[in-house]
Amino acid sequence: MAKGWYKAEGGSIRVGVTPPEEGEVRLAREIGIKGSGRLKWYRCPECNKCRWVEISAVKESNFTGYCKGCVKLHRSKRGRRNTTHYCGGYKMVAIEPDDFFYSTAKSNGFIAEHRLIVAKSLGRNLHRWELVHHKNGIKDDNRIENLQLVSDERHRQITILENRIKYLERKLTKAGISFNGDSTKEGKFLE
Repeated sequence: MAKGWYKAEGGSIRVGVTPPEEGEVRLAREIGIKGSGRLKWYRCPECNKCRWVEISAVKESNFTGYCKGCVKLHRSKRGRRNTTHYCGGYKMVAIEPDDFFYSTAKSNGFIAEHRLIVAKSLGRNLHRWELVHHKNGIKDDNRIENLQLVSDERHRQITILENRIKYLERKLTKAGISFNGDSTKEGKFLE
């Protein structure tokens, strides 16, 4: 047999080596691949292409058997494994490409949940310059009654006022003046 490589349904193996059967395990050096690991011959359930996969990768809980080309297609069909995560204290949610609000999502397909909730309540996508303010200051409290759509300038004013109120409340407390510090209700001096 001539030396070299030949194609075998999406995988390349060395000429002179018997073609593997599905599920067969070989050492990397036996098949001409650098390294000393053990590899298993897998067939993609979507496209039926065969390839060598490191056994350590097969043991991982997220191994699906799909090839790199098909794994993206398969995940979009069944939905994402992680549909939420937090970024800077804000809850981010995944939305599908066929969703009306997908155009406002980041390139990874995630959108800040508070922006999505306000957009859905308005029935339109938000512009980039529109900000959603959390009235109580808790970034993951995304109840519609806690959210307020504001411009950048208005948001700055609100933030400055809230910070000033917190500063004055700390100053009163430090001075020993009793104060009902619940800023959501009107604070009242206590005697």
